[in-house]
This record gives sequence, C-alpha cells and structure tokens, in this order.
Amino acid sequence: MAFFGNYDMTDQTQLVIVLNRMYASEIIAAEQYYNHGVAVQGIYSLQLQDMFFEHADDERKHAGMLKDHIMVMGGVLDNQLTRMVMNNPTTDGRMDVQSSDVTSEMLNLDLTSEQTAIDAYTEIALAVKDTWPLTFTVVSAILADEYEHRHDLRNLLGPTECFCDDSQDDA
Repeated sequence: MAFFGNYDMTDQTQLVIVLNRMYASEIIAAEQYYNHGVAVQGIYSLQLQDMFFEHADDERKHAGMLKDHIMVMGGVLDNQLTRMVMNNPTTDGRMDVQSSDVTSEMLNLDLTSEQTAIDAYTEIALAVKDTWPLTFTVVSAILADEYEHRHDLRNLLGPTECFCDDSQDDA
C-alpha cells in the first residue's frame, strides 16, 4: 500500500510534510504502547508491561529522531497533531489510541500498527535512498526498531498463545 504516493519525496518541502506525519504516528504509537502497558492484566502482565513500556520508549525516541532530522533539514516541526493525524494515511485519520481489555487484542493492535509503520518507512526509504542519504539513514534506523517490535509481537502471538489468552491459567 502506498501511503505517500501523492508526495514527491525528492522535494525537501514535501519530504518534511511526510516526516511530520510520521512524527505524529510515532507520538500515537508511543501513547498506544504506554496505555497497553498500564492496562495489561493476567499472569504475564509484568513481563508484557515491561515490553509495552520499552516499545513506548522506542516510539518516543523515533519521534525525537524525526523531530531532530526535520530541523536539520531546515524544516519546521508541525506540532498540530490533530491536523497531522487527520491527514495522515498511516493512522487512517484516527486521533484516538486504540486499546482493548484483552491482551491478545492489544498485541494484535500493536502488530497491525507496527506493520503499517514498516510499510510506511519502507516506502520512504525507497523514495529517498538516492536523494536524501541522511534521511535514508534515519529512516533505516527507525525501521530496524519497527522490525524488532514486530518480531517481539509475533513471537508472543505465535506458538506461545498462553501469553495472549487471558482465559488460560498457569496450569
């Protein structure tokens, strides 16, 4: 899926708009992970809470990397998150943080968000690799973390479903 097909990412101004949208996505992702860390329950809640909080910290770090890079490019950080999110194809215009009371649903929501981020950052990386090498480096570093997050979530949702199913006890 092309998220930013209407943008010419060889153009600095348009690339800054795209990076601002990814900045907004990272803020939402951090909040979603944090909320899941607070809400998670069950026998494995402490381990899952640690992972959710670690991922939230990573997403905040990504937002900081994007903010810094936007400034290095001579761009202006767009702090109007409501507007940025409403016009953001990676969030489907949702300003709300998605959550659930069921651990497996939390993990699936986060897995979907990670896959969307991977797809969006891959699109950006491919578009800028020959024109904006520093942007490519920043996006590639973020992309590596997003792949790691996806791996963590897939492992929890995969063969060890007892981590995800709140109805099972430690028998």
